[in-house]
Amino acid sequence: MLPGVMMLKHLGEMEAAGRIMAAVIKVLEEKKALTYDLGGSAGTSGMADAIIEAME
Repeated sequence: MLPGVMMLKHLGEMEAAGRIMAAVIKVLEEKKALTYDLGGSAGTSGMADAIIEAME
């Protein structure tokens, strides 16, 4: 996700980059859908789903 945010910033899509970054931060702070490497039990698709949901 974060490389995508960097790409969007490079392309001048600051609003989209900000929305994604805010959703990532929200999911990380909630600690409900973290991947194994972050101490959670969600898979990558589960964390991605949580980030998408946080954007809505």
